[in-house]
Amino acid sequence: MQRPTTSEIFTRAGLPGTFPLAEVMLDSPTAPEVIAASTWKMSVPIDGHPRVEVVNDGCAEYQSGGGMHVTLSPADLHNTCVAAGPDFRKGVISPIPSGNVDFVSMLLWLMSIEPSEPLDGCVLSEALVGDAPPLRGVDLGRRNPHNQLEIGAWEQHLNFTETNGVHYLEEGKGRWVPQLPSPKPTK
Repeated sequence: MQRPTTSEIFTRAGLPGTFPLAEVMLDSPTAPEVIAASTWKMSVPIDGHPRVEVVNDGCAEYQSGGGMHVTLSPADLHNTCVAAGPDFRKGVISPIPSGNVDFVSMLLWLMSIEPSEPLDGCVLSEALVGDAPPLRGVDLGRRNPHNQLEIGAWEQHLNFTETNGVHYLEEGKGRWVPQLPSPKPTK
């Protein structure tokens, strides 16, 4: 927690100040006990496109603009999805999140195939021209675990959007806040 290169921390056991692996659907039997993302900051836009800089504490392995995908910055979490064809509305740019987890749900819906069991993704109804499952809501959320220790505090957050029951990460950030020693009383 005290390393300047550490941002969000996830643990299988959901230790104090961390997110449980289940928060990001990584709680499989083969997952590690602890996962840490790298600290990041957005750099000045180049040609109108901001870049993510990984705070690397002098480590040459991760260089700014290298596209390492080791952060929970919006630039690493937000991707572009393009769909075309007779089933999709033309010219739609949707602000509603989507992810790879939605592809199977979308394909099965377009082929009129009922899944044999519930799926993790949802049908991107806002992109379709025909009949589609209703959009039941877009809810913004934030989780802020905190761990106060004698020498400082660990605080982190995850911002997410939930659409039709599917959880999409928007951004995460964590930081160590050292505890300053109390001033000694003067005589």
